[in-house]
Amino acid sequence: MKRASDIYKKPPLAIKEVLAVLFVSLLALLFFSVEAYKYLNTALHESNQTAIQTTQPVVHTPDVAAIPATKEVIPQPLIVEKPDLTDAFHAALKDENITALSAMIASIKEDNATLDTQTIDLHEMIATRSYKTATFLIEHELFPIDMRNQHGRTILHEAALKGHEGLIRLIISKGADINAQTPAGISALHYPVRLGYTITTHTLLALGINPNLKATLAYSGLYWRGSTPLHIAAIHGREALFKKLLEHGALLEEKDGDGLSVLDLARKHGHPELEHYILTLEGFKTP
Repeated sequence: MKRASDIYKKPPLAIKEVLAVLFVSLLALLFFSVEAYKYLNTALHESNQTAIQTTQPVVHTPDVAAIPATKEVIPQPLIVEKPDLTDAFHAALKDENITALSAMIASIKEDNATLDTQTIDLHEMIATRSYKTATFLIEHELFPIDMRNQHGRTILHEAALKGHEGLIRLIISKGADINAQTPAGISALHYPVRLGYTITTHTLLALGINPNLKATLAYSGLYWRGSTPLHIAAIHGREALFKKLLEHGALLEEKDGDGLSVLDLARKHGHPELEHYILTLEGFKTP
């Protein structure tokens, strides 16, 4: 019978083989565990890098040369439509509402509103004796002072035709041409001489109008071709005006377009007193 100590000292061959296999298996397991750890660690690191790259924004650097040049954008001014005061202005003119007219003109001159001045007939205002509004408009210089109507008359002609000395002085003070003539050659002085407006004639002469301007055409049977205001005075027998015209340089010997002198015209139209006066004038030559 064998003792137990003998058994441990000399194990059978089968047990040694088992132990060897177990040892090799442990070594293999340890090796594969280390490799697996390395693999997992590498994979985890790569996964983290990929995640970081995908979460970062992609910045593209533009190719400056490829970008087309753009024009500079210039801001445009804001256009505000201005109110048209034409209708309101006409209503105020009709009512002779100077307060309303003054307010509208102030707005127009400040360029805050518009007015169609072509619709306002200043000549007609004077012709119909709307002197208050006519004076107001002339004072505020809304119109060219020498503008003409369809007959070729200026507002000075209209004022003279109506015998309004105040308007005449105002118009001349605004720079009007005192010697303006119509297409027929009629001056502002022809009208008051024909109509017998003594003060108007004196006013124009005092302001320096030329008394020798001639009508170039016959006009409505009232003025004859080549007639000066002195001829008109002779035709109508205006002796006082005739004398006043001579005082301001009217030419006594001047003849009209038909070759008639002032003496001929006084005789022809039956003004014996004026005819006698002309014959007494020094220097007058009879035919």
